[in-house]
Amino acid sequence: MPSETKKFTVDDITYEASYDTESHGFMFCVLQLESRRVTYDEDEAAWNWFEPLPERTSWSSELLETKKPIAVYRNVMAFVTTMLRKHRPYYFTYLANEEEKMGRYALTAARLGRTFGYLVEQDGRSFRFYRMHVEEA
Repeated sequence: MPSETKKFTVDDITYEASYDTESHGFMFCVLQLESRRVTYDEDEAAWNWFEPLPERTSWSSELLETKKPIAVYRNVMAFVTTMLRKHRPYYFTYLANEEEKMGRYALTAARLGRTFGYLVEQDGRSFRFYRMHVEEA
């Protein structure tokens, strides 16, 4: 699956933002094995000693909370805007995985839609963006 990625570290947690150039989907996750801070619940991870820890996590928890959420947000948004300018997709998607932050996801979706000329459709936790004006080649 061809994709472009950006890794960055905030508060000793290493994050990865990626854009799949085929499905036009954005993904954001924590790279547990590259982070210098514990990013998983040891009690939950200890249930099977023979299984390695997952390399990535795409959910949030108290262990992942940072004192610099704006730095994380800015890194992710810089990546998203770079990919939108570079690839100019006719559509793209992202899925909100934290119910308590739906307001932030919705505000970000509205801002991206206005800035880049996309119609935004929300279906539960899923956000889909459709370009309103298609340039002729």
